[in-house]
Amino acid sequence: MSSTIGIIVSYHPEVDILHNVQEVLKEVSEVVIVDNASSENSKKFLEALPKERVTIIFNTSNRGVAEGFNQGIRWGLERKYQYFVLFDQDSCPQRGMVEKLLEVSDALSKNNPLVLIGPHHEDYDFKTEVDRSEDIISTPLLITSGSLFTKPLIDAIGLYDERLFIDHVDHDYCLRLARRGGQIFRVNSATLLHKFGKAEARKFLGKKFLLQDYSAFRRYFMMRNRIVLYKRYGMFRGAWFRMDLRAAIVDFVKLILFEKNKVPKLRAVFKGIWDGLRWQESQS
Repeated sequence: MSSTIGIIVSYHPEVDILHNVQEVLKEVSEVVIVDNASSENSKKFLEALPKERVTIIFNTSNRGVAEGFNQGIRWGLERKYQYFVLFDQDSCPQRGMVEKLLEVSDALSKNNPLVLIGPHHEDYDFKTEVDRSEDIISTPLLITSGSLFTKPLIDAIGLYDERLFIDHVDHDYCLRLARRGGQIFRVNSATLLHKFGKAEARKFLGKKFLLQDYSAFRRYFMMRNRIVLYKRYGMFRGAWFRMDLRAAIVDFVKLILFEKNKVPKLRAVFKGIWDGLRWQESQS
């Protein structure tokens, strides 16, 4: 535990970040928060956090999720940390989550040092039935929040691609890792409570689903980065593509049928497709 740091990227956090940070502190030895130019009101929540074992880096502009997490990881590397657990501001680990991830990571790393481990995710309000009869599950993709990175993994694979800014940043890392022969696992006995955006529970044809009312700004990056990844890693190959394509179709249908402000969001989607197709890997 003494060599484990928790890293949180914040952007206009609400008061619940106070509770979430306290819970993260129970799991790790130190927390660094990278704030992406939040409002003065949100900064008051951050400034109310305990000063012991908590460091806050205040950016003067929104540098995005990728660069924010990279800042936190670099901060931890400079202080010789060996384990890095990344969190969204609205994520809350359940007791023993990090300890379980460390246990599994250490065991699996004996065979392959390039291992990325993540917990089982549950939405605060929207509970879904998930088969957890098997504890350690191989998976092609993990989302950032709750993921455990080791120093050997970071040394070999590097940091997040900051040009992606937000969305699919984590998927890009997973796919880059897989190309290098790495492995990715979800640990079902480690649980992270999480809010999937400003999601609202709905029913359609008798089935419950989450409606995530993403802004046009987010819609742009979601689609642009999805196209970038398809170009980077190939379409119609592997479980990751099938998972992502299915998610994209479901998300698009929900946008069309249920969301408000469809026109600006659809414009953002198609602009994202266009910019993704024009993406040049050599661009700075």
